[in-house]
Amino acid sequence: MRFRHEKTVKLNLQFGNLPYQKHLSDFEFSEQPSIDKRIIDELATGRFLHEGRNVVFLGPPGVGKTYLAIALSVLTAHMGHRIYFTTAIDLARRMARAIAENRLSREIKNLTRPKLLIIDEVATLHLNRRTPACSFRKSANAHRLRSTFQKSMLIQPRVTPHPS
Repeated sequence: MRFRHEKTVKLNLQFGNLPYQKHLSDFEFSEQPSIDKRIIDELATGRFLHEGRNVVFLGPPGVGKTYLAIALSVLTAHMGHRIYFTTAIDLARRMARAIAENRLSREIKNLTRPKLLIIDEVATLHLNRRTPACSFRKSANAHRLRSTFQKSMLIQPRVTPHPS
């Protein structure tokens, strides 16, 4: 059973597209007093995943938004959930390509498979109603994608609806 879990975690991290791995235990909260450790500790429980809540990290460059999002993603993978990390610009490019190739529905389905979708650098992408990322948002809502991380980052857990 333990081997199976370790294999699942390894695959989740391998296919999660994380630029690197970080751990909450290594984050220096004392160097970032504006970050409330209690909130990060609550996020580390994974409750937001099961509740399908979005998480948005906002702040100036260099305060640890990406670090914390990646560390929480690693924890999520260790909980046995699929994760996927992308930047807003890469997401917009993927959506534009999917639209051009008439496969937007398939691309949305692929992006909604992970329990946690992390979209980094959201602030660098200026969205209007016609951008592919906005199309993603509308389609994601239709596919019941309910939670995300934005940090200028968006982490989005997927909530599986319970059969009624």
